[in-house]
Amino acid sequence: MKNQKGFTLIELMIVVAIIAVIAAIAVPSLLRSRIASNEASAIGGLRTVTAAQNTVHASTGTFETLANLVGATPHPYLDSGFTNANGRSGYVYADSGTPDTGQWACAATPKVANKSGIRNFFVDESGIIRVGTGTGGTPIS
Repeated sequence: MKNQKGFTLIELMIVVAIIAVIAAIAVPSLLRSRIASNEASAIGGLRTVTAAQNTVHASTGTFETLANLVGATPHPYLDSGFTNANGRSGYVYADSGTPDTGQWACAATPKVANKSGIRNFFVDESGIIRVGTGTGGTPIS
């Protein structure tokens, strides 16, 4: 008899099948954790916008648009992720309201719905971050 070393085709197929089962279990969990991370980042981003608006309001007496907060010279209050089409961490930010009248609002929506995030977030001059669109959403504590 020959002394053969190595794996048989059946053994290799079993190993590949086990790896496929493990991957099928792990990938959905990974995607859910990525969505949760993106949503937490969006909430943090809206807190940053609120802090920037409060800082500007304390020094000038008015609020600013996101574009002005990003483009402020010589020290911008926010990074460019708040105004570009790619957004930040899977979320795109858009402002509304009329800052010169003391009313501002900012919404964070997922760049790709149900992939980069599931929930929409909203904050206005009250500083309360809400889940959902518009002011009728549920506040986040």
